[in-house]
Amino acid sequence: MDRISDPAQLYDPEGMTLVQMGESHRDALVMTQLLTEVTGLEVVDAEAVLGRHTGSIVIRDMRCDLAGQLAERMARASMPVLSVPADQMISPHRTGTVTHLQYDANAIDVVLPGDGEHTRVAWEDVLLLSAGWVENSIEDAQARDRLASADLCVRLGSMNSPFSSSTNSPVLLCDVYFRDGRDSGDTCFRLDAHHTSYAHLEERKKPGATENFRTVVCDLVAGAVRARLNHGAALLTEGRMPAHSRHRPEAFLEDSLGLLLLARYAPNT
Repeated sequence: MDRISDPAQLYDPEGMTLVQMGESHRDALVMTQLLTEVTGLEVVDAEAVLGRHTGSIVIRDMRCDLAGQLAERMARASMPVLSVPADQMISPHRTGTVTHLQYDANAIDVVLPGDGEHTRVAWEDVLLLSAGWVENSIEDAQARDRLASADLCVRLGSMNSPFSSSTNSPVLLCDVYFRDGRDSGDTCFRLDAHHTSYAHLEERKKPGATENFRTVVCDLVAGAVRARLNHGAALLTEGRMPAHSRHRPEAFLEDSLGLLLLARYAPNT
C-alpha cells in the first residue's frame, strides 16, 4: 500500500472524485479513520481533506489508486460511494443572484444576471434546490453592496431593504440548479433572502424576508417534484429553519456538487 505523508500527494488532476452522502457525524468520523488507514495521513490532515460537510463528503481529484482503495474500504463499511473519473466531472455555470422570479404550474420565469436574458425553466428541468445560511465572503459582501446600492432596489417597493453585508453575518441563500443541455454541467441561479422581490407572493407576502423566503423555497419544492433537496431546503419545507451557522461558501458548493453528481450518475439513490 502506497503511504503518503503530505496531503498534496493525495491529488492528481486526472484522478477520481469520490462522493459519499454523510447522514451523521459518525460518517465523517468513519471517513476520517478510513482515509488515514488507506493513505497514512495524520488525523488532522485527513480532517482537513474532508473539510466541514453539510450533507455530502466530496474528495476531488484523488489519485486513482488511493481512490480505489478508499472506495473499497467504504463499501465494506456499508458507506456507498460514487466514484467519478476526471473526464466525467461537471462544472455548473453560475449566473449570479436573481432578484425577481415568477412561476406558474409549468415553469419558473427569471431574468438571469449579466446579459438580462429572460429564461423559462420547466419544473422537470430543475435538478437541485440547495438552501442554507452561508458565510458572507468578502467578494460576496462587495457584490451585495453593489446590488443594494443599485437604483433597482429604490424603484422596487417590493424589494426588502438592504442590510449590512458584514463578512461576519451569514446570509440565507437558495441555489437553483437546472438542466440546460450544457455538456460541462448545468446552470445555477441564486436567491438571496434579503435581495429578492416577493411581490409575486401577493396576498401571501409577509413583512419579514426570512418568512417570505421560506414560502418561495416551499413553492419551488412543490413545483420541482423531481429535484433533489439539500438538508437546508428539506428543513424549510418542513416549516423549520436551517441551523443559523455559517457554512463556508466552498463547503456549501461542494455539498451541492455532490448532490448534482448523484443526480446525474446515480439518480436512483
